[in-house]
Amino acid sequence: MKKLLLTTVAALCLALPANAQEKGTQNTARQYPAAQERGMKKSEKQQNKSYWAIRMGSSRLSMKVNDRKENESLFMISGAVGTTIVPEMAVRAELELTATGNYEETETIATDRLEYKHGLVNLSLNFLKDFDAGKIKPYIGVGAGIAVFHDEADYDIALLVGRLRGTKKESSAVLSGNVQGGIAISLTDSVLFDVNARYNHFGKYKFKVLNQENDMKNNSVDVTAGFRVHF
Repeated sequence: MKKLLLTTVAALCLALPANAQEKGTQNTARQYPAAQERGMKKSEKQQNKSYWAIRMGSSRLSMKVNDRKENESLFMISGAVGTTIVPEMAVRAELELTATGNYEETETIATDRLEYKHGLVNLSLNFLKDFDAGKIKPYIGVGAGIAVFHDEADYDIALLVGRLRGTKKESSAVLSGNVQGGIAISLTDSVLFDVNARYNHFGKYKFKVLNQENDMKNNSVDVTAGFRVHF
């Protein structure tokens, strides 16, 4: 009888830790998928969510009016909304609107004066490819869209019988294209600091002032920095 009791107690002592270990393993197994799922959602948040972005910086605008060339650095600002379109390849698309400050020039010959202003707004659809390097995410992209140039000329010219004064304003829409690259740095799970550089090429157009028709050609190199917020 004593041997039977001792054998039963020993069996229970061995079975209880094994049972507890099995239950602990089962509890861990039940908890792990949830934790893993949370981790996956956290890591994929920036890839699978839409976002908005705002950047500011400098645009080096190169202008060619007939045979005369001008280069000017202007302030620019851009805003964009986008989303991932091919998650497995980290490809996203965004619609971006950029606005550039006015280039201004005044020409004076004797008593004649011409004040000229040249501004730009560009709407483009960009396709971008991200590369994941941890918190630093480089990217490259291309885009195409429509740019609207606004030209304004105020003139005051001496004539034989008096002076001719007036203002000529005109807006011209042309096709635009860009190639770009940048680096995004993760600040939080949903906020990135975004540095972007690009080259823009714009279609040609004509701007006529008085009796002179001017051939206008433009391109620019832009460097901007700002924030991208995923939601």
